[in-house]
Amino acid sequence: MTQQNLFRRTAVSSAWLLTWGLALYGVLQVARVDLPWQHGVCGPWGCGPIPQALAACHLFWLVLLFPPTLFAVARFPSALVGKLGWVLAGTGTVGIAAIVLNESTTWLPQALDWQRRYFIHRCLFNLATLVEVPLVEALVLGIAMRAISSRRAAHDRPRSGILTAKNPLRDGQDRED
Repeated sequence: MTQQNLFRRTAVSSAWLLTWGLALYGVLQVARVDLPWQHGVCGPWGCGPIPQALAACHLFWLVLLFPPTLFAVARFPSALVGKLGWVLAGTGTVGIAAIVLNESTTWLPQALDWQRRYFIHRCLFNLATLVEVPLVEALVLGIAMRAISSRRAAHDRPRSGILTAKNPLRDGQDRED
């Protein structure tokens, strides 16, 4: 690698890191937006922080995880991207199921009869206010990785009726069913 190429790669990498850092800083500024609905996440299921703070935290996770996801999709083979997508989507799903299980064993037994109909709201409330772990973001990015992997694999797969070098039905061989 020449010194000019090394300098160019360093400059491009630095620009991407700076842009990524500024994007992370920018989404955190969403928390400072002044909106009239300061307690938009309140109800019989509880009261949470202001919606701007929740949006800022969830957007932060998306911006933080998007570049590594994009790198994986661009650099890894379709099969590996698909497996990583399953891992992310599975992690998000298991985490969401754990929240539902936790709420069904802690909040639901002590809730009054009229509050029990808000069980789903309570689970969504806990999911929305859980900003320490990116469960929703992992689920969304995992599904996106699976979709991209499936689409790439379908694009790479030979169409039916076309014989390829890897196809055992070449040179007039009959299919064995």
